Amino acid sequence: MNVAFKTKLSSLYGNTSKGTKHLGEEHLLIATKVTVENERKRSRAEQLDRIRNVVVTGDDSRRINLLLETMLAVNNNLPFRIGEYEESELLADFTLGDAFRVTINNHVVTRLIAEVYSSARTSACDYIDRSGVVGVPTFTVVCDMLASKTQKSTKYIGLRLYFVDSEWKFQSILLGTRHYEHM
Repeated sequence: MNVAFKTKLSSLYGNTSKGTKHLGEEHLLIATKVTVENERKRSRAEQLDRIRNVVVTGDDSRRINLLLETMLAVNNNLPFRIGEYEESELLADFTLGDAFRVTINNHVVTRLIAEVYSSARTSACDYIDRSGVVGVPTFTVVCDMLASKTQKSTKYIGLRLYFVDSEWKFQSILLGTRHYEHM
């Protein structure tokens, strides 16, 4: 008997095979694991209500902060990096009232740049005075982008002070750095 068998391979689309898609769309069959995972997910409002119910009084902001920071560390396994995580947004919802939320526009950005410049200039002058360097009539403050030596994708923005001292030596001092996350 010479019977030719034709095997049909199901090609994959993303992580879901054609067979799984067919069962879900035509027969409305869904794996129990997917159902359980979808039921476990909470909306942002449900999460806020859950935390509000745990805290006895609404004024207990220290307890709310502790709960949210713990959730941030446990859920993301990144205790040292606070970014746009869900817990950070929840924390902002709890701690910032509508009166403190700022609309970012040209006027606000211009004012903040002037404040940052003034602060950097003051800290540079204070650093030169404290270090005992004499004869520095002018200096330059520059924002530099720095890359981490261990993780090349991690970027930092640094405030660097450049000047020539009284002995005609070029000086470069890093005043401070902040983690920079490109949006």
